Amino acid sequence: MIIALFSLSIGLLAFLLFFGMIKKKVMPKQAITQRIKSLNRTTDQLQHKRELPKLAGGHKGRDLRDIPFVDRVIFPIKSAIENRLENLTPKKLLSYVQRRLVLAGKSRSWTPKAFLGGWATAVLVWTLIFGNLALQQESWPMVQKVMWLLMGAGIGIAFPVAMLNRLIKNRQQEMLRQLPELLDLLCVSVQAGLTFDASMRKITERMQGALVAECQIMLDEVRMGVSRKQALKALAERCDLQEVYLFTTAIIQAERLGTSMSQTLIVQAENMRERRRQYIKAMAMKAPVKIVFPLVLFIFPSIFVVALGPTIISLLKGLKG
Repeated sequence: MIIALFSLSIGLLAFLLFFGMIKKKVMPKQAITQRIKSLNRTTDQLQHKRELPKLAGGHKGRDLRDIPFVDRVIFPIKSAIENRLENLTPKKLLSYVQRRLVLAGKSRSWTPKAFLGGWATAVLVWTLIFGNLALQQESWPMVQKVMWLLMGAGIGIAFPVAMLNRLIKNRQQEMLRQLPELLDLLCVSVQAGLTFDASMRKITERMQGALVAECQIMLDEVRMGVSRKQALKALAERCDLQEVYLFTTAIIQAERLGTSMSQTLIVQAENMRERRRQYIKAMAMKAPVKIVFPLVLFIFPSIFVVALGPTIISLLKGLKG
């Protein structure tokens, strides 16, 4: 009981210090910003009131209890927590999270405040799990129990970040595998007489993948009036790959200088194939180093048992005799 009260007091003190720092340095102080936020909250409340009849089936006579518990209780609490976290989070951190979500391809399905809400939930869940395990061990000293609490909080902090980084890495690897094929198809289409935009449109209609989806966004931006230069730069920023930066820079320079687009694409396709070939060779050269650990841990011990086992047994029998 004393350990639980001590842990609760430490957590409350840390929360008060963190909240005071946030309130003093992070929360906006301008009246215009506060007014905009109040207007946004009013708009959200009006929208929620409009959605309640839809959730109830569109019948005015239905009771509020007919609405599912998740839509009636869980979602409003979740939205309130996410909005509170968004207000307390620094703008730079929100922009960084938004940037990482764009790189992971989840910007349309996830929002920064939703990710922060999941992050806080993960920290709370892992801290409770490790705290429960620590409180069940009565023989442990208090320092060890506190360390277990901190370990649980650290796992909760690191797990969502590791998951997001893994999504980004997998998506970028998929783009790297798809880029040479896309450039080859662009070369063939442009040499056949199509423009760059028409060729890209034909490719996006017949292919799927992360890079094709980003190219489709680029075409949509051009169709809405964004210049091709800005759309290509935005494409490179969303992919954040050196190969994509090289490709978009070459297209922008060819358009600015008036050089042949087909020749530029041919050079870029050859360059990307060569870079891909070198990457595969580098990965193949790393294989002998990576296979050392399985050899030492799994294969060598079995070989030693088969080769030296009978000899050791014979020596032991000779010593006993």
